[in-house]
Amino acid sequence: MSTTDAALSGRPDHDDSLVEAAGGAADEPSGGGWAQRPWVARGRTVLLIAYGVGYVWWFFTYGVIIDRISVGISVLVFVLIAYIGKPWQRWARLPLDLSLYALMW
Repeated sequence: MSTTDAALSGRPDHDDSLVEAAGGAADEPSGGGWAQRPWVARGRTVLLIAYGVGYVWWFFTYGVIIDRISVGISVLVFVLIAYIGKPWQRWARLPLDLSLYALMW
C-alpha cells in the first residue's frame, strides 16, 4: 500500500471503487449498498452534465442569474444532484453546509 493509499483509507469520503477500477484491491469489502453501484455514479454524472448544459442554455437565453432566490435555487439543485448516491452521513451534514453558504449573503 502506498503512502497515499494509507492516508486515504481512513477517510470517510475515500472511494475504493476507484482503486478497484484501476486494478487494485480495496482494503475493505464494499457494503453492497445502492450508493456504491456504478449506475448511481453514472446517473449522477449524467445529471450534472444535464444541469451544466441547462445552465449554459439559460445563460445564453435569459442572461446571468442575479437575484438571490434564483441563485439559491440553482445552488441547491446542483448540490442535491451532486449528493445523489452519497452516504447518509453526508446528507445529514448538508443542511449545515447549506446554512453556512446562506450566511455568506
